Amino acid sequence: MKIVVFGNKKTTKAFLENLISKQYKPHTLVTLDASLRDSFKISGVDNKLIDFALKNQINIYNPTCYKLSGINDYEFFNSNNFDIGFCTGWQRIIPEVILKVIKAGVFGWHGSGFEFPNGRGRSPINWTMRLGLNNIHHNCFKYSSGIDDGDIYETKNIKIETTDYISDVICKVLKHINDSSISVLEDLSEHKLKLFKQPNHTFFSFPKLDENDGELNLQMNRSSAINIVRSCSRPFPGSFIMDHMNNKIRIWKMYAFNDEKFTCKKDNIFYHDDKIILNFLDGKCFSNDYEILK
Repeated sequence: MKIVVFGNKKTTKAFLENLISKQYKPHTLVTLDASLRDSFKISGVDNKLIDFALKNQINIYNPTCYKLSGINDYEFFNSNNFDIGFCTGWQRIIPEVILKVIKAGVFGWHGSGFEFPNGRGRSPINWTMRLGLNNIHHNCFKYSSGIDDGDIYETKNIKIETTDYISDVICKVLKHINDSSISVLEDLSEHKLKLFKQPNHTFFSFPKLDENDGELNLQMNRSSAINIVRSCSRPFPGSFIMDHMNNKIRIWKMYAFNDEKFTCKKDNIFYHDDKIILNFLDGKCFSNDYEILK
């Protein structure tokens, strides 16, 4: 089976490793070259992904643009007769003209705290954690020309624990990505691949989140602030707050702090031993995983 994979991230590498281990080594990896990759801020990017693919005798295709809209891009896919494609770690819509020339189509994943069609759009898992939700409806689906509106292969509910950070949830999601991709390939080879239409009703989509959306302020409720930190921690840019000296403090992890013996003024930031303590609207938090960026 001639498989093509689209991706740029560390999760893409983990996905390739799983396919190889299951005897489904991809024929081609579609990924950005260094000069193009560096012009985009891709969270969790793997700068050694091409080296890994070449080491495992996977062909590389570097597109002329991230949107795959160049004439050379279409000609490449049109001439290669791929049987199926998988997309993970690729943050752009794949043009319909390319989707149509891949025999079984391209499959990808999308999950949020809301069932399809709700929760389409950008940064869905980050949004789910930011909103304090505790479950992801994680879909394996066939790409179409629209945004996250393709036919569904399967949906798995993934639990988010209150102690999980985004990296923990990515690990859970990756397991479903790996398992469901093998199921798709097995069903395809046995001619029993079945897909289901998404509901066709009014829905809402998430907008893109960027680094600035990780900013905290002390007028927030403590739980909201913690959820923001959890949602944009590594491998994303991280949350931050500005102190009274206008220093930018990058916060990677943060926890509720209920020691009544420790008092501090409201709306203030304190440094105590190796911790930073932040006094939010309804309670204190501390972090021992932070950076002061001058």
